[in-house]
Amino acid sequence: MSAKLVSTPAQRIQYLMEKQGLKQTDLARMTGIDKSSISLYLSGKYKPKGDKVHLIAKALNTDPAFIMGFDSEEKVILPSNIIPL
Repeated sequence: MSAKLVSTPAQRIQYLMEKQGLKQTDLARMTGIDKSSISLYLSGKYKPKGDKVHLIAKALNTDPAFIMGFDSEEKVILPSNIIPL
């Protein structure tokens, strides 16, 4: 799926979840956000606020700016104890 096809926060979250094999319940557990709220975000009925975007981005190992549509390319954020080769 290219960045052109994933332009809304809902599409970007869904894209990252699919890429990582995660379900809504997984994302809810990882972020502490209610499953019903995750469902509303994924349906596009509501956009997550800044604090929720940060939690979702951290769980999906990406930059919050990508989820909000400010970056056209996905960025993977590695934990601080991992050094890229």
